[in-house]
Amino acid sequence: MSNEIFLMMSVSTLNAALEARVQAFEAQVDLSRHDIKVLMHLTEPKRMGALAEELQVLRSTLTAVADRLEQGGLLQRHRDRQDRRAWLLEVTEAGRTMQAQARTMATEGFQELTGLNADDIETFVNLMQKVMKNMTGECCFGEVTP
Repeated sequence: MSNEIFLMMSVSTLNAALEARVQAFEAQVDLSRHDIKVLMHLTEPKRMGALAEELQVLRSTLTAVADRLEQGGLLQRHRDRQDRRAWLLEVTEAGRTMQAQARTMATEGFQELTGLNADDIETFVNLMQKVMKNMTGECCFGEVTP
């Protein structure tokens, strides 16, 4: 079997195993994939328009997600002091707790499934950034800190 075929099959298998863990986490915390993705991208208060662009989703999609997360007490909206027409999304304390749970699930789940140590993961990150840049013309996840 060629290296390329082995990698295609291995990446597919890893993706399926990671997907199963993410689905289990979604069910456990009763949040959708979009909800979790928005929470994970909110490391600081952000304008809704900028976040929609960063996530490459329609503003109406982000508004629906923000409504759910706000109702669940995981984020809050504030008027932007620099532009009173704009809204900033900010994670609440409960939202930060959820972010920490999601990070733990992702970190521990990835490490358990792959058996990779920190150095291996850093190498993998660098290789995947190269792959993503080739596929999209840029690294679609910004700076990644392994």
